Amino acid sequence: MTTTYRLGSSTMISAPGMVRWAVAGYWHEPDRPVLAQVISEGWAVPPEAAHALLSKRVPYAVEDDCVVFSTETGDPQRKRFVVKATYATKGGRQGSWTWRMASTWATIIADAERHVAKHRPGSSKVDISATCLD
Repeated sequence: MTTTYRLGSSTMISAPGMVRWAVAGYWHEPDRPVLAQVISEGWAVPPEAAHALLSKRVPYAVEDDCVVFSTETGDPQRKRFVVKATYATKGGRQGSWTWRMASTWATIIADAERHVAKHRPGSSKVDISATCLD
């Protein structure tokens, strides 16, 4: 199945500029996971699609302020979600965090829990909700 992605810009981030920056640094093997993660998590595209884009396996076009590319997707069940996590910090204060991620319905909660554990270490009592964008 072929999926077309449109990476949009905002007032703070230029999608064409970010993609050019990431492609330029992708030659350096140790930086690849982080560069792919910037694209994957920043625009909620699967990591394999980000890798295909940054490794120049697939061509991309710039339309207005968007980067447009198409790639084969391995998992047709994979969807884009907006995830919100509410958690307690080590000091007992409550925090919340909202982000976009790609996952499947079957694994979204586990994926989100791993994401919170990685980016908000030491958090406890995590409550996660997810809304599908597709």
